[in-house]
Amino acid sequence: MRHILLGTLLALVSGTLYAQSTSGMFVQLGGGVGPGVGLLGVFAVPVAEELVTAEIMGHGFVSPGIWSSARAGVGIGFGAGFRILGAARRAGVTARHVDLDLGLRLGPTTWSWSGRRGDTYLDGDGFLRLIVRSNQGTRYFFEVGAPAEPWLRAGIVFGR
Repeated sequence: MRHILLGTLLALVSGTLYAQSTSGMFVQLGGGVGPGVGLLGVFAVPVAEELVTAEIMGHGFVSPGIWSSARAGVGIGFGAGFRILGAARRAGVTARHVDLDLGLRLGPTTWSWSGRRGDTYLDGDGFLRLIVRSNQGTRYFFEVGAPAEPWLRAGIVFGR
């Protein structure tokens, strides 16, 4: 299983780096809530004429145990997002200051519960992301994703 996962991840990363120039790369840095609190970072590269993004997400979280036992975790996910507004933008229908992405990331997450040694699981993260640009040019992202924690995420986008 590890060899299959490693091979898939290497193919995704190497294919992404050779398929697209660095001009469209962007980084998201932010935090989130639900059910605990956490931090995340995403590195993404638009591919397929900016209709799809290839992505790597790192995330960490702590949950105080209000709804279940206290736990903490870190993980990494590799995946892709479909740029819902990409085709409309290419046709000149949608403003360039808004992006809406729907995607999936897959990768290992290590969780540690109170009183237990950490366990590593293969975690999938479905997400819906909105990126907006302010009048001053700063880009912000708002993302809902699950089951990777945190579920509600927001922050700043660098690049593009």
